Amino acid sequence: MKKYSTYLIVIGLIGIVLLVAFPIRNYYLFLKEAVAPLTDAIPEQTAVIIKSGSLQNLLKVIKSAEPGKMPDDSTSGLSLKKLAAYIEKYSSQSDYFNKLAEQNEIMICLVPDKEMQPEFLFLVQIGKTSPADIRDEIEKIIPAGTQIEKIKHKPADLFKIKINDRDYWFFISKGILALSFNRQILEQSCLTTSLKANLTNDLSFSKLSKTSGKRVDGVLIINNRKLANLIFHLKEENTSDLRTSLFNGWTALDLHIEEDRVIMDGFTSGRNDTTLLSGQEAVEADHFKLFPAETAFALSLSISNQEKYTT
Repeated sequence: MKKYSTYLIVIGLIGIVLLVAFPIRNYYLFLKEAVAPLTDAIPEQTAVIIKSGSLQNLLKVIKSAEPGKMPDDSTSGLSLKKLAAYIEKYSSQSDYFNKLAEQNEIMICLVPDKEMQPEFLFLVQIGKTSPADIRDEIEKIIPAGTQIEKIKHKPADLFKIKINDRDYWFFISKGILALSFNRQILEQSCLTTSLKANLTNDLSFSKLSKTSGKRVDGVLIINNRKLANLIFHLKEENTSDLRTSLFNGWTALDLHIEEDRVIMDGFTSGRNDTTLLSGQEAVEADHFKLFPAETAFALSLSISNQEKYTT
């Protein structure tokens, strides 16, 4: 009997050690995990990025101008102004999210789904905050009785919240909180955090980032070819001509917020090949006088020596 009692005690001690060891191991891995830049979580097919060092600054941009309404058949179906109202409402209910909105970097991405419909992806830098702590903070601001469902996924678990027949998906990984209305978009973002080939390591995007967004309220960053794909619902094989053109790169517009307007300037284009306009000189743009007075937008590219122009 003593022999069996000894075995039971040993097994019990092993069980206790394991129960204690697993949480400690998980916490150690969490502390060891590096905090990644938000660009680690941006899917490759992203067409537009709005970046700001503060969510509150970004809300000012959104409320100052109406960039447009999402298509009615998209998952979100929300205008950006309505979206901004939701964000302000819920962030004001939590000290944690209120501080997050004031101090932390945020990006709003426009990403096409498999049907080439635009969907939102929100990325927020949260630093060393565990998924459990984020869930606790979210539970404080969502309606009473609302459940947060955990879905096992790699490289990070996904979470789903259902409010008024609308699904909200999010994950927390490497100091990034990512949220979308579309599971497919969130899964793409989650997968991108584990890839070496992402925007953080993209030479043209990196070059663009270093020259834009200095002492401004926000930056509008556009992938020219991806935006063309999104607007005209084009597949990659239909935009092969754009791959070798001047516009196969990134464009950045710095955003300056004033009381009655948003000023965009600082046009830059990031691309690995910088020889596109070598050997060219400034050309007088006198053809603009031919445009009607009501023209809202015009784009002109002039070259002085066609033989030296390379694509």
